[in-house]
Amino acid sequence: VDWKSIHGVPLKRRVETFCVLLWLLGLAVIPLLTLALTLVTIFATPLSPFMIAYVTWFLFVDKSAQKGTRRRPLSRLSVWNHIRDYFPIRLVKTEELSPTRSYVFGYHPHGVIS
Repeated sequence: VDWKSIHGVPLKRRVETFCVLLWLLGLAVIPLLTLALTLVTIFATPLSPFMIAYVTWFLFVDKSAQKGTRRRPLSRLSVWNHIRDYFPIRLVKTEELSPTRSYVFGYHPHGVIS
Protein backbone atom coordinates (compact mmCIF):
# COMPACT_ATOMS: atom_id res chain seq x y z
CA VAL A 1 0.00 0.00 0.00
CA ASP A 2 1.35 3.36 -1.00
CA TRP A 3 0.35 5.51 1.99
CA LYS A 4 1.42 8.71 0.21
CA SER A 5 -1.34 8.29 -2.37
CA ILE A 6 -4.00 7.92 0.34
CA HIS A 7 -3.35 11.43 1.67
CA GLY A 8 -4.57 12.99 -1.58
CA VAL A 9 -8.01 11.35 -1.44
CA PRO A 10 -10.77 13.89 -0.68
CA LEU A 11 -12.85 13.38 2.46
CA LYS A 12 -16.05 12.95 0.44
CA ARG A 13 -14.52 10.01 -1.46
CA ARG A 14 -13.25 8.46 1.78
CA VAL A 15 -16.75 8.63 3.29
CA GLU A 16 -18.22 7.06 0.13
CA THR A 17 -15.67 4.24 0.25
CA PHE A 18 -16.32 3.62 3.95
CA CYS A 19 -20.10 3.46 3.37
CA VAL A 20 -19.65 0.96 0.51
CA LEU A 21 -17.36 -1.13 2.72
CA LEU A 22 -19.98 -1.21 5.47
CA TRP A 23 -22.69 -2.10 2.95
CA LEU A 24 -20.68 -5.00 1.50
CA LEU A 25 -19.76 -6.32 4.94
CA GLY A 26 -23.42 -6.05 5.91
CA LEU A 27 -24.45 -8.18 2.94
CA ALA A 28 -22.32 -11.01 4.28
CA VAL A 29 -22.50 -10.55 8.05
CA ILE A 30 -26.04 -9.38 8.89
CA PRO A 31 -27.86 -12.48 7.55
CA LEU A 32 -25.51 -14.76 9.50
CA LEU A 33 -25.92 -12.74 12.69
CA THR A 34 -29.70 -12.69 12.28
CA LEU A 35 -29.84 -16.46 11.82
CA ALA A 36 -27.52 -17.07 14.78
CA LEU A 37 -29.47 -14.71 17.05
CA THR A 38 -32.77 -16.32 16.05
CA LEU A 39 -31.48 -19.83 16.73
CA VAL A 40 -29.95 -18.84 20.07
CA THR A 41 -33.17 -17.12 21.10
CA ILE A 42 -35.25 -20.15 20.15
CA PHE A 43 -33.06 -22.84 21.72
CA ALA A 44 -31.17 -21.18 24.57
CA THR A 45 -33.37 -18.54 26.19
CA PRO A 46 -36.72 -18.39 27.93
CA LEU A 47 -37.90 -16.09 25.11
CA SER A 48 -38.31 -19.01 22.72
CA PRO A 49 -42.16 -18.94 22.64
CA PHE A 50 -42.06 -15.29 21.55
CA MET A 51 -39.43 -15.94 18.88
CA ILE A 52 -41.29 -19.00 17.56
CA ALA A 53 -44.49 -16.93 17.39
CA TYR A 54 -42.67 -14.12 15.57
CA VAL A 55 -40.98 -16.45 13.06
CA THR A 56 -44.33 -18.18 12.40
CA TRP A 57 -46.03 -14.83 11.84
CA PHE A 58 -43.19 -13.57 9.65
CA LEU A 59 -43.10 -16.67 7.44
CA PHE A 60 -46.76 -17.61 7.20
CA VAL A 61 -49.01 -14.66 8.11
CA ASP A 62 -47.28 -11.42 7.12
CA LYS A 63 -47.83 -10.73 3.41
CA SER A 64 -46.57 -7.14 3.36
CA ALA A 65 -43.44 -8.07 1.38
CA GLN A 66 -45.56 -9.52 -1.44
CA LYS A 67 -48.00 -6.59 -1.40
CA GLY A 68 -45.35 -3.89 -1.10
CA THR A 69 -46.81 -2.42 2.05
CA ARG A 70 -43.87 -2.96 4.40
CA ARG A 71 -42.43 0.24 5.87
CA ARG A 72 -38.83 0.93 4.99
CA PRO A 73 -37.35 3.25 7.64
CA LEU A 74 -33.75 2.52 6.63
CA SER A 75 -34.28 3.67 3.04
CA ARG A 76 -34.16 7.32 4.12
CA LEU A 77 -30.70 7.15 5.68
CA SER A 78 -28.06 9.41 4.14
CA VAL A 79 -25.66 6.46 3.81
CA TRP A 80 -27.49 5.47 0.59
CA ASN A 81 -26.54 8.82 -0.96
CA HIS A 82 -22.87 8.12 -0.28
CA ILE A 83 -23.16 4.62 -1.76
CA ARG A 84 -24.96 6.02 -4.82
CA ASP A 85 -22.27 8.67 -5.34
CA TYR A 86 -19.50 6.06 -5.10
CA PHE A 87 -20.68 4.31 -8.27
CA PRO A 88 -20.62 6.35 -11.51
CA ILE A 89 -24.12 5.57 -12.79
CA ARG A 90 -26.09 7.59 -15.30
CA LEU A 91 -29.58 7.20 -16.67
CA VAL A 92 -30.10 7.42 -20.43
CA LYS A 93 -33.71 8.15 -21.28
CA THR A 94 -34.60 6.56 -24.62
CA GLU A 95 -38.40 6.74 -24.56
CA GLU A 96 -41.24 8.62 -22.89
CA LEU A 97 -42.97 6.55 -20.20
CA SER A 98 -46.59 6.90 -19.24
CA PRO A 99 -47.00 8.01 -15.60
CA THR A 100 -50.22 5.99 -15.34
CA ARG A 101 -48.46 2.62 -15.64
CA SER A 102 -46.12 0.72 -13.34
CA TYR A 103 -42.62 -0.22 -14.49
CA VAL A 104 -39.82 -2.46 -13.26
CA PHE A 105 -36.31 -1.23 -13.93
CA GLY A 106 -33.38 -3.62 -13.76
CA TYR A 107 -29.66 -3.37 -14.16
CA HIS A 108 -26.77 -5.77 -14.37
CA PRO A 109 -23.78 -4.72 -12.28
CA HIS A 110 -20.32 -5.45 -13.57
CA GLY A 111 -18.46 -4.73 -10.41
CA VAL A 112 -18.72 -5.17 -6.70
CA ILE A 113 -21.35 -7.87 -6.24
CA SER A 114 -21.27 -9.65 -9.60
